[in-house]
Amino acid sequence: MTDLSSPVLLATLTATEYQKASIDAMRLCLEPPVTSFQIGISHHSLPYSREEGFGDLGVQVLVVEVENQRTAYVLIDGNNIATGVREILLDEILKLVDLAEVMTTDSHVVNTITGKNPVGMRVPVAEFTQLIVAAVRNAIEDLTPAETAAGTAQCDHIVVFGSNRISQMASTVNAMLVFVAPLSLAMLLLAFLLSLVAYVAMG
Repeated sequence: MTDLSSPVLLATLTATEYQKASIDAMRLCLEPPVTSFQIGISHHSLPYSREEGFGDLGVQVLVVEVENQRTAYVLIDGNNIATGVREILLDEILKLVDLAEVMTTDSHVVNTITGKNPVGMRVPVAEFTQLIVAAVRNAIEDLTPAETAAGTAQCDHIVVFGSNRISQMASTVNAMLVFVAPLSLAMLLLAFLLSLVAYVAMG
């Protein structure tokens, strides 16, 4: 969890570089031979609350073994990780596997106090490191031969309430506020004139 960086927008130079690198990586994946692999998973609850930075899903681990090389993907239910916590966890996890990465679900259910409540900020990493390691061990014990498949689906007409929509709403409110004062004055004047016309007509 560091200061937020600027977003990468489509059609920018950075976005184009990301796309090119992704395509190059996929092309390289076509060259190596296809081999069999094993997968092991585990899902552990953690004894911490949302206020402490942990979501209800706890920690989920996926271990993949290919040609005697084991890679662990550790997913903690939380909104980002405090600086330095990832490295401490990886030091312990890499004693069990060859490669590893620690990630979070980016769940915002933990933002009950402020918008910044990353994993490891309220609970010291030393307190939950062995719980994460135990989940990795269980995933390794669960290793079994597996197969993989892929598919593509498309969902149309999905309304996403994202940051752009919020900006549109905010700008709409600002535009409305500009006209509130003159419209209020015009309505008061109209009401006064109608009252005057009615008084004269009745007199």
